[in-house]
Amino acid sequence: MELHTQEICLKDKKKFVVHPLSDVHIGAEKHKKQLLKEKIKQIIDGGPTHRVLLLGDLGDTAIVGSPSFRHGATTIQDELTEMVRVFKPIADRVDLIIPGNHERRVNRAVGLDYTQQFATLLGRAESYRPGATVVKYVFGKRKNRGGTPVELFCHHGYGGGRKGGAKFNKVLDLSQIKGDCDIYMMGHVHDQTVGKAKIYLGWPPRELEQYFIITGCYLGLEPYALDCAYPPSAEGSPVIQIQCNSAGQKKIQVVLG
Repeated sequence: MELHTQEICLKDKKKFVVHPLSDVHIGAEKHKKQLLKEKIKQIIDGGPTHRVLLLGDLGDTAIVGSPSFRHGATTIQDELTEMVRVFKPIADRVDLIIPGNHERRVNRAVGLDYTQQFATLLGRAESYRPGATVVKYVFGKRKNRGGTPVELFCHHGYGGGRKGGAKFNKVLDLSQIKGDCDIYMMGHVHDQTVGKAKIYLGWPPRELEQYFIITGCYLGLEPYALDCAYPPSAEGSPVIQIQCNSAGQKKIQVVLG
């Protein structure tokens, strides 16, 4: 796996909130439009310290041959137009945009990077990365100044993992790729979960508390999911509250929503 990076300088803002949004599935028959509208309003009302990470499957991209195509798919063009309209009010808060398996369908079928196109139309081309990314938030007036950064490992997710333990193990496995991040996140499995662990780094050892999060979805069970007897989706997304003091100490709280 090629691991990408994205560094965001928040200047003197030592307290901020991160909203990871994945598996939104705009264009799908059971897309939770009102729930997403409420989330967007929450982010707008929160002000510029509320940051957004878009972790894939933003659109349903029901191309010919995909499971949901037979259920009255929105065209790819209409879906892309709607995605830009929905996220435009918070475009200045979007620090990362990565593809999910649904966006990759388009790339495989016709050679168009659907996610990069969306990022460009949104006016956030600089936030696009083609895959798993470590987002580093720093707090000085310039990059690499102002104490210990907060690092978030962002991955869309992979595999089925319909059983609880199997899904969460995939998030835990991300720490094998880069072991010193503060937060590890993935979507894909339409669940919401958070867990914590402590590790010790360096010598003399320093304690690092790590969080492992599955990021929810904005999609109800579609007919093909009912056909497969999938469990109900965990609709919504978590809110991650982060605070750093002048000594570089971090306080993180995750609220499932």
